[in-house]
Amino acid sequence: RYREGFGLLQRTMGNEQSTWASGPRPQLLPEDVLARIAAVKAGETTELDLSRCLFDLNTEAMEALATELRGVPQVTMLDLRRNSMRPAGADALARVLVGAEHLRTLHTEGNEWGFRGNRAMVIAACSHTTTLRELSGIALDRHLGVLGLDPEEFRGADNDRILEVIRDRNIRGAVPTARALVVLVGPGSAGKSALFNQLSRESFVWHAPASDGLQMRDISVPIPAAEERKEEE
Repeated sequence: RYREGFGLLQRTMGNEQSTWASGPRPQLLPEDVLARIAAVKAGETTELDLSRCLFDLNTEAMEALATELRGVPQVTMLDLRRNSMRPAGADALARVLVGAEHLRTLHTEGNEWGFRGNRAMVIAACSHTTTLRELSGIALDRHLGVLGLDPEEFRGADNDRILEVIRDRNIRGAVPTARALVVLVGPGSAGKSALFNQLSRESFVWHAPASDGLQMRDISVPIPAAEERKEEE
């Protein structure tokens, strides 16, 4: 009887396992999330509010979310606030933001992805953007290195100013606020001071006395935009 009962149990479990394996896969994303994404796909809106609705998503669910978001590149506003997402969530979303060519507003407050997640989001959303105008939840002045901006000039700057510079750089192909250190070296009376005066738009002085020691000064040299350089060529 024991053997017969045990055999019946094995056959029953085998049938159930076969049913589970061949049945539909479990839904990874909440219904309201899918409904909001569907509204964007249908052209009803370009603003996607996913705040407070992505709690406790595992890695597989985050990848499913990333796949869904790739299907709505027309999004202009993405709200990810207060979802307590971890670094893996930021990594998955960052891969989507690289292709968000129309994104103008991004909200990220209330997540737990830390500095690593913030950096992934900054690189993806800001490095090549020509449209992003508002970013909340991440201080861009803490990521100046990955954005290729001068820490001395932009430390403490607000996000609006930094985003304006990045947009201008990506559109024009140049940063109008670049800084450089130039050292003029040569023998005495070779014309170093005369060259410096010419760069700083000062008048040329004939028979000027030789400079004594090292001189340091700041000058501003206008850099033409990419369009102007092409016209000159």
